[in-house]
Amino acid sequence: MDKDPIRTYIDAKTELDKALLKVHNLQETIGVVNTALKESPYSFRVSDMTFPVTAPMKRGLNPRDWPSAEQIGEALVNLHNAHDHAESVWASLTKIDQQELSPLPPRRM
Repeated sequence: MDKDPIRTYIDAKTELDKALLKVHNLQETIGVVNTALKESPYSFRVSDMTFPVTAPMKRGLNPRDWPSAEQIGEALVNLHNAHDHAESVWASLTKIDQQELSPLPPRRM
């Protein structure tokens, strides 16, 4: 028995939402560090490193929380794949079904 097309779309959109959230979380982590380095580099520390006593810590980074280039790449590939799949499923829906569902968010380039 074929899966209900509306359920297929909802599942695809859920996966896209998860992929978007992962990218958003990466943006947040990188953004905090970016802002700290721009605004207050003398009060920013990286844990597990020895800083001079004169270096006050207002913000810090735990290296284990920092994403690798591979993790960023995987999140972006997953985002593209999830969006492509959701677009394909959306296109297969009837116009009546599309009117009943929330559309996909646009791709921001």
